Parts: sequence; C-alpha cells; structure tokens
Amino acid sequence: MKNLRVSLVQGETRWHDPAGNRAYYADLIEPLHNITDLVILPETFTSGFSNDAIGDAETMEGPTLAWMRERADSIDAAICGSVQIRADGGVFNRLLFVKPDGEFHFYDKRHLFRYAREHERYAAGRDRLTLDWKGWRICPQVCYDLRFPVFSRNRFNVEREGMLDYDLLIYVANWPSARSYAWKTLLRARDREPVLRRRRQPRRHRRQRPELLGRQRAYRFHGPSAQRSDRRGSRFHDPAAGRAADRAPRSFPGNARRGQLRAEVNPNGGCVMRAAAKLRKPLFGRVLKKSVHTL
Repeated sequence: MKNLRVSLVQGETRWHDPAGNRAYYADLIEPLHNITDLVILPETFTSGFSNDAIGDAETMEGPTLAWMRERADSIDAAICGSVQIRADGGVFNRLLFVKPDGEFHFYDKRHLFRYAREHERYAAGRDRLTLDWKGWRICPQVCYDLRFPVFSRNRFNVEREGMLDYDLLIYVANWPSARSYAWKTLLRARDREPVLRRRRQPRRHRRQRPELLGRQRAYRFHGPSAQRSDRRGSRFHDPAAGRAADRAPRSFPGNARRGQLRAEVNPNGGCVMRAAAKLRKPLFGRVLKKSVHTL
C-alpha cells in the first residue's frame, strides 16, 4: 500500500448559489494538480446546509456531478463532497465520490438531524459505503452520522478476509458553533479507530442562523489531533502513511508511544505541521511510522 495524499478544502460557501460555489471551489481545487490523490469538499458544498435548498435539488444528471468529473479529471485525483440530490421520490443529502476516470460512488446520509427537522424534508439513506481508491479502503460518512458509532464500526474479517472493513474514515459536515463542544467530543470518541476526519463550516450569511465555524481535523490512532485548520478559504494536505491505518488497532495494547508534533507558522499565516508516531514492538513484529505534512 502506497501513501495516500489527502487534501481538505475549506471555503466560504455561497448561500443557495450552486453555480457560484462550483466556480469558487474550482479555483481552490485547481492548484492541487499533481500534489494530491483525494480532495475532500464540505457537506452540501453547492448551497450550504439548508432545509430550504431542497427546492433546487439536482438529479444525478445535473451539473454538479458533471462538474466533479471534470475537476477530478483536471487534477488527476478523486473528489468527494455532499450535494442535495433528488432521486427515488425524495431528496437525499448524498455524498459523491468521483474518480478521475469518471467512475463514481455515492452514499446517502443515514442519520438525519431531527433537532433541525431534517428528517421532515430529506430522505434517509440506508446502507454504509466502503470503496477502494489507490489501494486504500475508504468509508465516507456525513455530519450527524458521527453520533452513531455502530454505523462506523471497523470490523475485522467481515468485509475483507483477514483485514479491517476500511483503512480511512471520512466525515464531511456543517456543524453549528453552538454545538462545537459536542463535535470535538464525538471526534475524540471516534478517533479510537484509525481515521482522517474532516470538518468544514462555512461562514454564514447574515440571513442564516445559527453561526457556523470552519474547523478541519485530521486524527491519527495514537495521540491527539495531528492537524487542524480554522481558516476559511484554506486547504491542508495529508500524505497519510501506507498501511498505518489497518495495523494500529491490532498493535495497540501497551506498546504505543505518543507521537511528537511540530508546527511551523510562516509570516503569511500559513501553517506547516509535522507529526510522527511509532510503535516500539507492535504485535506481529511490525513497526508503524506515520508522517503528516500540511500545506
């Protein structure tokens, strides 16, 4: 398994402006050509998270899937993010995972946020998605799915013989700042699995409520958050170490050293962070090394 380079894109999503958002995110994505394998966009990145946006929901023949195919081909990397999609008599919060050759997979958000009456407007998905990309098994989920750990359970010898269900777990979300404590707590609870977690919150227009904040996180199995970014209109990049993900749980008991983290901040406000984690004598006689580099 080779390293997987993952880029997390956090931007100022325009409220109810699909065409404007596609143009805006195209500009953020284009510089990632040849330096990434996977680009992760926000939940409902064409409109912002809105129950009222379902009136403009697209079909799978609509412009956003075609746009994602064009962008994926242009930068030679996979792209994922969620969009309101009308299908099978309802509107789904559908995460699209699009590869450079035009092949795509989709996952419909399973757990709808009832406190915001999302379940009254959107249809719930049913099945979890796992897919293969660049030799990695990936499980993408959306926002409130984070609250239900059984749905992201990483089982051994179930979906893949002699292996865990997935190597990489991704969340895209729009999470209100008023519930940021719950967000951080749930992420820390989920990071007992080897995961990369991604959160993106747009700055809300004055007409929108509640206020949402932009925070991206990448977690490793051993130790605290490896990366974070709170700047909007930013990207950070993670060349995750190959095989680290599916080894960590089997090598966990009693032999892990906490990773060391170093951050360098340049005068322009950019941040480069490097982290390393090692296992002294992991089970099965394997040594785990992981490095993280953010751009």
